[in-house]
Amino acid sequence: MLVKTHVIVAGLGDLGRQVAEVVGSHPERVLARFSFGRSSRRERIDGVSGIEVFNNDYWAGFRDSVNQFLNNAREVGEPAVIVDCSKQLQSVVVAQYCAFGVPIILMGSEGRADPKNEEQIRQTLENKKPPVLVVRVPNGANHVAGALTAFRNLPKGYPQAFAGMKGTMVEGHQEKKGDSTPATATDLYESVTRSGANMAEMVHVRDPKVAMAVLGVPEEYLDGHGVHIMRLVTPDGLSGVEVKTWQYGRRKYAQDLTDVIIPGIVKASHFENKGAGGWVGLYDWPIF
Repeated sequence: MLVKTHVIVAGLGDLGRQVAEVVGSHPERVLARFSFGRSSRRERIDGVSGIEVFNNDYWAGFRDSVNQFLNNAREVGEPAVIVDCSKQLQSVVVAQYCAFGVPIILMGSEGRADPKNEEQIRQTLENKKPPVLVVRVPNGANHVAGALTAFRNLPKGYPQAFAGMKGTMVEGHQEKKGDSTPATATDLYESVTRSGANMAEMVHVRDPKVAMAVLGVPEEYLDGHGVHIMRLVTPDGLSGVEVKTWQYGRRKYAQDLTDVIIPGIVKASHFENKGAGGWVGLYDWPIF
């Protein structure tokens, strides 16, 4: 029998709406959806039923509603997860949601580069009984996540891979991203630095004209894109490495979240993986 997953999508910004639409389009795999955002009005998402939107002062009514939602999942023995797409600090998100006792998927990157933010998350999880699984997703596109994992592991296996090389990195996102540094850029930058590269200060592109002219972003995706270009060169300039990732639109993030990330995290949270208690604590995706 097909086991369905109960998914709460938290935060209905541009990414959250895409996630809600994709998750909600698979009723054979998702029993119900429950979303909230900053808006105080109820609203409908095209093609998706079962979406409710509450304002940010949700703890009075929202907590009871979510508990009811999760209790329904527990009664029928089906898994549930919370997917956060908001712009709140990750440490705040974890502190709010860990009380519900289900895996938390962090799609938002606020505070990702701040060691204090990570320490606060770990302290929260250490004090949580029973423990829960929290997974940060630096990039929702599965192929990019795989590449990030390879770079993330490089300092452990080959710490001098880029010794003596000089590096530059340019990251470009939609103008609404503001001065927030994306997790993909942070992971790449830190990984090659720990592998010996001497990196110049990261360059951030938010100007639509520069995005089209320099990064090659199609005009129709100016409101939603992510481009990362890293270049490493030897001192004599005769050898080097170039890495580029790009994503136009947010649909890929939402689709891979539904098809790959949620099923993987549900599987990891069950007892047959990593001992009797399953996976608990803070991890970066992919966690396997």
